[in-house]
Amino acid sequence: MSLQIKIHIDKSLNSNGFIQSCFVPTFKETINYLFDDEIQGGVVDREEDSLLTLCDAVSDVKYEPALPISIDNRIGDKYSNINSFQLPKETDLGSCEESKQLALNLTFAILSRLGIGSFHSRIFISYKRRETEQLALELYKCLTAEKLGFEVFLDTRKLDVGTKFMDDIRLSIAESDIFLLLDSAGYWGKDSVYTRKELYTAMYSNTGIIRLFHGEGEQSEIAKAFESLRLKKENCVCDDDISNLIKIINDKRTSFLKAKMERLNDVRRTINEKDLWSYESDTDGVICPIFGVPTSQRIEKLEDRLKDKVVSPPSFSILYDHWVVPESYNNHIQWVVNEKNIKITTLQNMKMPKGDFKNPTVFLSASLSSEKDYDFTKVHNVIVTLVEEVINRNGILVFGGHPTITPIIANMMNIYNATNKDFPNIYLYQSNYYPEEEQPKENKEFPVDKIKRIDACDGDQEKSLEAMRKEMLSEHGNFTLGVFIGGRVEKNPNGAISCGVWNECEYFHKKHPNAICISFTDTGTNIDVIKRYYNPSLVSLTSADQIRNYFD
Repeated sequence: MSLQIKIHIDKSLNSNGFIQSCFVPTFKETINYLFDDEIQGGVVDREEDSLLTLCDAVSDVKYEPALPISIDNRIGDKYSNINSFQLPKETDLGSCEESKQLALNLTFAILSRLGIGSFHSRIFISYKRRETEQLALELYKCLTAEKLGFEVFLDTRKLDVGTKFMDDIRLSIAESDIFLLLDSAGYWGKDSVYTRKELYTAMYSNTGIIRLFHGEGEQSEIAKAFESLRLKKENCVCDDDISNLIKIINDKRTSFLKAKMERLNDVRRTINEKDLWSYESDTDGVICPIFGVPTSQRIEKLEDRLKDKVVSPPSFSILYDHWVVPESYNNHIQWVVNEKNIKITTLQNMKMPKGDFKNPTVFLSASLSSEKDYDFTKVHNVIVTLVEEVINRNGILVFGGHPTITPIIANMMNIYNATNKDFPNIYLYQSNYYPEEEQPKENKEFPVDKIKRIDACDGDQEKSLEAMRKEMLSEHGNFTLGVFIGGRVEKNPNGAISCGVWNECEYFHKKHPNAICISFTDTGTNIDVIKRYYNPSLVSLTSADQIRNYFD
């Protein structure tokens, strides 16, 4: 299908070459990229008030004007009560780069009117307070300047007293377009539980991450995964820094929005779509995805759009990613839809299993090493996809604690428990060979019955880990799937090479020969070595989404 765009303009606006030469190509390119749909149409020369009107090519029913626009503050009386998008005189447009930016701003103004994205970029600042608080305050002051128009979240400026602050933080991250990570040594520290929660929430909600740092190199291997900007001075920003940051935001704005939409777009692609904005379901009528948090304003826009398309509105459901919305706000959403007699279809319900592979028992063996290159974003996506599938199918997940892996799963549990009272069947095994102070702080977030502490064996690391593996793979019956990621290669006291992930893959295959064993490229896993010496049945996958095929 295609979306037809008709732009009705008056004579004075049509004489402005910006519309034809800059805006129309930018708008087409953006929509094609976001939705993988082709756009047809162009500028129609008519003598009427300057405005933009969208027209659906399938039903050919005109919507209300998406957005009035004006040149040099001139607009007809008919739309004088609507805040318009301001175009400068053509002679004031300046450079080609400024014209492109103006075209992108106009494009996002239209998308925001359609409930997709936001006109003003929303920015969340994540930082370690004792190290970079001054830098965070300076950034907040600069980015909230009126001429820039950004909406910025900074905890010391935005959090209300008496609220569950992590709920507010997660909601703000889910609503943000940009997550600014102020890099410092403490940000990645063992005790920095909340910065990890913020980062992994941003990654889970596909919020665009930009890392700001000073000095040489990364404070953590994980930092390599993100778009980065080196500041000229430590703990402060200059005009050049702000200009460079804004350029990155503008350059990445469309790709960040597409990433934000991907979780819902994956669902749209699996269903027979009615049009660009909605699709039909046998049980839920017309389902309309909401990209972001379902605010009252966004729901009303969807209602108005459906009323324009049909005489009698059908059964109407909204689809949104409820995992990133805390319970307190989900209660508000439930109240809104009850008032409007609208159904809710959550992303989790849309991804419920269709095959026979229900109640799976899954083993995850994962560790990351700075000695091997890996794509941390991919590692994160594999783990959260695996956790989602296990929870959706009321399955069991068993894993051994690791300082990098445990916080990702713990954050997923925090998000899940924000909307569910029962802790899922996810079991963390931890060997007491490692002192408690060396274990991830997130271990304490697992219920007592979901964390299994295995006694050490005479102070021997290998024997202690072997004892833990036997417990992990014996207590939960027959496993159906094993997932193996990364692996730290070490030399034992005898000089032999050893790797926990390799050993666990071999032991798992012997213990559960009928289970499927899978791994992923670009995750620091030496797949060739495992297949050659430890487990020849290992299946190599290239993307996190492929894991879903092994649950159907």
